[in-house]
Amino acid sequence: MQGRSEDQRDLLDAESVVGHLVKPGSVFAFLAEHRKVLFPDEMFTDLFPSPRGRPSVPADVIASVIVLQTLHGLPDSETTDALTFDLRWKAAVGWPLTSKAFHDTTDPDGLAQTAAGQRRPEPDLHRCRHARRADWCAQGQDAPGARLHRSSETGHVQVLADSAYGSGTARATLTDAGHAAIIKPIPLRAPVTGGFPADDFTVNHPAGTATCPNGLTRSISPTNVATFGAACRGCPLRAQCTTARRGRTLRLHEHEDLLRAARRHAQTEAFTGPYRQHRPMVERSIAWLVRGGNRKVRYRGISKNDQWLHHRLAGLNLRRLLNLGLVQHQGAWVLA
Repeated sequence: MQGRSEDQRDLLDAESVVGHLVKPGSVFAFLAEHRKVLFPDEMFTDLFPSPRGRPSVPADVIASVIVLQTLHGLPDSETTDALTFDLRWKAAVGWPLTSKAFHDTTDPDGLAQTAAGQRRPEPDLHRCRHARRADWCAQGQDAPGARLHRSSETGHVQVLADSAYGSGTARATLTDAGHAAIIKPIPLRAPVTGGFPADDFTVNHPAGTATCPNGLTRSISPTNVATFGAACRGCPLRAQCTTARRGRTLRLHEHEDLLRAARRHAQTEAFTGPYRQHRPMVERSIAWLVRGGNRKVRYRGISKNDQWLHHRLAGLNLRRLLNLGLVQHQGAWVLA
């Protein structure tokens, strides 16, 4: 059956005894004051269809523990230690001073999924990394290292991100969703240092041809490859183009036009202005995300790591909002 937090505080309630020691404006202080508003019992009722059995750990307690665990990047065993010995944790979740933490296997998957306020759908296990990132943005969600600016008129967003999000697949997904991509292009590498990169070749997709800097034209194969081969023999520009014995081979992406357009756009003020303005925040967000040993995922399987990532982002966003002055005013959350 569902357990509920008592309105009557315990004699040795941590918040009552040492709550004044918790830093004001911290996540600990915020959860101590507002956890029952953030995680009302009604949000978790469907997880406990039977009124029989031993009461569970109250939902606001375990949900607050999940927030603190993912915010600090702790494994389950260290989380129970923190709840047992750290007074800030006890005050934040309403745990008595003399009580040990509940067992680290207490948290069921369903409750962990609802801790952020809603159920998460199963991710597509076959989606590639770049498509996954683009999917976050296409759905209007902040992704790690990507920042969204939503237009109040059209509902579309402007996605600002580093080159990790610059694949053709990601750009195509955003374009299809009607969003604007302010994403740093993936750098091109020329086969010869200081030589001709792929952008120096003129590609005519309607005609199915590619023309090299020396004016030689070759057909593009069904696999998006243009082979110049023997045409490179005796070419005066060969030393700047390729070191391959069989000549230059140009491999094109299925979204080549989008990638080339993005590289041209990156040279304009329309790109450099917003990107330079917001890039520091993007890089800072990545630093926050991986800090504390969180550069590597903690679990096996996409589903659990997707869940962990959403919880960590929620914790980081809560801390950021508190630093910006998040307060409750007349029943609504506002930035002071």
